[in-house]
Amino acid sequence: MNNQDSFCILPFIHLQLRNGGVFAPCCHAADPLEDEEGNLLELGKVNAQDVFNSPQMREIRSSMIKGERPKACRLCFDNEDTGLESYRKSSNKKWIDGEGIDSKDVDELINHCYSNNFELEYRPKYIHLNLSNLCNLKCRMCWAGNSSSIEYDLVHNRWAPVNSRWTSSASYNSNLSEKKDYFSNNFDSIINLLGNDLNDLREIYFTGGEPLIMPSVLDCLRFLIDNDVAKNIRITMNTNATTIKPSVLDILKQFRFLKLNLSLDGTGAVYEYIRYPAKWKQVEANIKHLKQEFDLFQSVEISAAPILQIYNVFNIAKLYEFCQSIGISCNPQFLREPTHIAVTILPEAIRNEAARTLEKMSYLPKISSYLRQASSTQTVELVKKFMLFTNDLDKARGQNFRAIYEDMVRSLEENGFPWLNETLYA
Repeated sequence: MNNQDSFCILPFIHLQLRNGGVFAPCCHAADPLEDEEGNLLELGKVNAQDVFNSPQMREIRSSMIKGERPKACRLCFDNEDTGLESYRKSSNKKWIDGEGIDSKDVDELINHCYSNNFELEYRPKYIHLNLSNLCNLKCRMCWAGNSSSIEYDLVHNRWAPVNSRWTSSASYNSNLSEKKDYFSNNFDSIINLLGNDLNDLREIYFTGGEPLIMPSVLDCLRFLIDNDVAKNIRITMNTNATTIKPSVLDILKQFRFLKLNLSLDGTGAVYEYIRYPAKWKQVEANIKHLKQEFDLFQSVEISAAPILQIYNVFNIAKLYEFCQSIGISCNPQFLREPTHIAVTILPEAIRNEAARTLEKMSYLPKISSYLRQASSTQTVELVKKFMLFTNDLDKARGQNFRAIYEDMVRSLEENGFPWLNETLYA
């Protein structure tokens, strides 16, 4: 394989189903897939084979094989250009010679694509199911498309409406609230997406919303168990760990491997500020219970997956300490959207102060490097937007940024950004 700088295994073995019933090449792709007329490809209206060989999927495969960077994959290449690990590289590392796809198989896929107009038979090894925006939290960095609680929040929804991300189509997910039970009512469509031969399937990645409270997720897991293929399948799941039921844990134990990505962005008051209305003591107890429940299972991996943002940039070390204390890893990601709470809009002096704090403690060198090296996106307008957004949600939720982040408010003022008392929608 001579195109390692552009090749990604995912367009050859994988599809993502996003909430609202639309498809994408993966969760990092810029936009959902469309047909030749520009219509969104939707579950129940097209078959999986046609989605897998849609014009965009064939174009992505073609570009990668030719050593070009597909436009749909720009997030991964942007990350690589700034020295960060990309989903493309981690997926190649995981699947090629790691999860049963050797280099010879990859060469055969490439040769087959060349001779068949970049089309492939739909035999997925990896499916990402984002089955609903049903969620019990209103996390500040989230949006209505991934949280039903935000969708019905009259203030937060104004800042992050359903069609605000992941698509250039104004109609995408516009009726998402009418599709809350769409997947439960169209379960056969999900099963068809898993492929004709379930023995080909190696992994399902569930995201939300909150997967552990979605009936359709549990239905899907039970279906795999009933068909005696759970023993072959790795389950990866993002969860906020606010709702842990013993019956659900018993279901998850029946799969070949379980990876739980815990949505934790801080500890204590910072956690509660970001992930409203969750309570830290309850979540902390749930996480410790999960660790204890699965402690004897070598086929289970539990890790924290914080999103670095303005609200936790000075608390991330405490989260790391918590993870260390209970024996789980901490794998941070860097928030890009919404842009008005990204750390890159902070003054350089504040970013460097946060980096120095991490460097003193020898914690998370990837974060300290990012804080120092990431290109600044700061504008007066974005900083003002951050303050208005923060004030809006504070007023609507009875929270107080200035009480929790007193030092940051002072640092912002010292760097020419006195805190505003205005609101926009609240």
